[in-house]
Amino acid sequence: MSSFPRLRSLAAVAIATLAAGWPAAHAQSTTVGNSATGWYGSLDGAFTHVSDITGTSSGANFTTHFKDGWEAGGTIGYTFLNTNPSDLADNNLALALEAEGGYIRNDVDTVSVLGGSASAHGYLEQVPITGSIVLRYHIFSPLTVFAGIGGGMGYEHLNINSVGGTGFSTSDSDWEAAYQAKAGVDLSFGGGLGLDAGVKYYHLFRTNMGTSINTRMLYAGLTWSF
Repeated sequence: MSSFPRLRSLAAVAIATLAAGWPAAHAQSTTVGNSATGWYGSLDGAFTHVSDITGTSSGANFTTHFKDGWEAGGTIGYTFLNTNPSDLADNNLALALEAEGGYIRNDVDTVSVLGGSASAHGYLEQVPITGSIVLRYHIFSPLTVFAGIGGGMGYEHLNINSVGGTGFSTSDSDWEAAYQAKAGVDLSFGGGLGLDAGVKYYHLFRTNMGTSINTRMLYAGLTWSF
């Protein structure tokens, strides 16, 4: 009979230990690197560089050179664990599905047309709407690296209203298919908040001008888990 209180005490200690350990074990099973599995969002800004584009307007061929510009965008995504058991145990790999939208603006620098090149006034606006799959790899706390690729649609509006003294002007708006690739790093602050930074390449397929548009971005943003 004297052993019963001892067993009861041991059982109580075991239950208390399991109860104390459950939150940590549960957190481990639902965490990849620094980001909890589930929904997350981000807001970012970027420096943008648009490659020269060559098109045709009113029978004249022209090449537009752009100044570096800016981008503002947002992302909503869902992160889930990799199905590889060893990776699941280590919590170092995850896949995420993202939907992303933004606004890109680059002013026109110069335009080459009719055998000459001159400073110009105008701008290029783009609105990318894409979906991506993203692979994340947790190196060590609080650093995670990622790479992703995806596609969608994009809107572009090019407006050139003055080219030196040539009198040349043109305007074009179009929706076209697009794809993008990106890579970068996540830095976690804890509490579901973090910073991410990286590079993006965004390609808009052939527009009404008969040319595609290539945009490179260097971006940084704030991320949070829901």
